[in-house]
Amino acid sequence: MIKKVKTVLSNSSLAKSKVELPKKIESEENKKSYSFTLEPSVKEGLEKLAEKQNYKNTSQFLNDLIKLYL
Repeated sequence: MIKKVKTVLSNSSLAKSKVELPKKIESEENKKSYSFTLEPSVKEGLEKLAEKQNYKNTSQFLNDLIKLYL
């Protein structure tokens, strides 16, 4: 049973915590509105990550996160 728990935890989002998250940066590029569909749990997780990184705006956090990996 302990092996199963370790396997689940190693494959969970906890193992993905090595992903580099953006710090709040200023951008001079104009922005345009787009619409995306997210699962409620993903949106909630995104909001928590944004807050943890000192973002007041989840959209800006997502924008910076995507730019980090482009």
